[in-house]
Amino acid sequence: MVFRIHISIGICHFPEHWPQERWENDFEQMATAGVKYVRLGEFFRPTIESERKEFDFDWLDDAVELTGEFDMQTVLCTPTATHRSG
Repeated sequence: MVFRIHISIGICHFPEHWPQERWENDFEQMATAGVKYVRLGEFFRPTIESERKEFDFDWLDDAVELTGEFDMQTVLCTPTATHRSG
């Protein structure tokens, strides 16, 4: 009897902590390593909402797009682990 087990690999990634010029290489390396799911967004609230009620999702859009370009899927988190200072 032969059992085949398929395991999908996921990783948490914090692109907001790195220069955007580096992201494509990071995502390429993840895909090469076999990563299928990229978890984003746990700690991004200060980056998304730098001023109260002023939101900037452009960098997150770019990160999600790169995930798709490398045939991975995005899992977005609720950024409850951090707070906006001020």
